[in-house]
Amino acid sequence: NVLLNSEDSIQVHGRDDPMHFDYLGIAIGSLYAFSGKVADLKQSQALDRYKMLQETIERAQRILVMGGGPVVIELCGEIATDFRRKSITLVHDGTELLGSNVFNGLRKQLEKLGVTIIFNDRIELEAAQTNHTAP
Repeated sequence: NVLLNSEDSIQVHGRDDPMHFDYLGIAIGSLYAFSGKVADLKQSQALDRYKMLQETIERAQRILVMGGGPVVIELCGEIATDFRRKSITLVHDGTELLGSNVFNGLRKQLEKLGVTIIFNDRIELEAAQTNHTAP
């Protein structure tokens, strides 16, 4: 998974108006059983990276996340639980989260936490200047 700190808006495929954000999170898949596993970092470096990410989220008012797997769902849920006043939007190119067996329950939980979910859409990142963090 990759978290990308970009400028303040992106153009979402199929939408006329750009989506604005303070922090953009992209979670489009993970090769690890634990999404926070960082290769080739010492524990102190990983903790510093997590602290930096937490501070970035604390400063942001609008958070835009793309993806639809367990990592992004957990990320949105944790941010929404810990930072109730944040505006969180999840964009997923599918029609449901994690398959129909758990879809309705997860959607209801995230929406109850105030997370806006946009289905059947994609985010295109063209030549945006970026500073990225990949925890």
